[in-house]
Amino acid sequence: MVEQSRKIDKEIRDKYGDDCMILSEKKVTGSGVFGNDSIPIVGKMDLFVVSRDGRMGILDFKCSPKEYTEFNEQEDPTKYDPAKIRTFQY
Repeated sequence: MVEQSRKIDKEIRDKYGDDCMILSEKKVTGSGVFGNDSIPIVGKMDLFVVSRDGRMGILDFKCSPKEYTEFNEQEDPTKYDPAKIRTFQY
């Protein structure tokens, strides 16, 4: 795990510069449109990166072994619910 973390850190700094700012678990709030409905958006970005010159990057890691495209059925709790599916569709 430490080795993987160092690899990710190096890749980020190679892309955004050694002096970039890395924020973890950055909270996101707002609203969006899904179909004809306005829906609230609340979540966290795993890593939010800002370079010295203002370039930004969002790194979002998927850790679940479940396919995010699967709908949640009452009889199968191993599947994501529709809200989670919309989150991963971006």
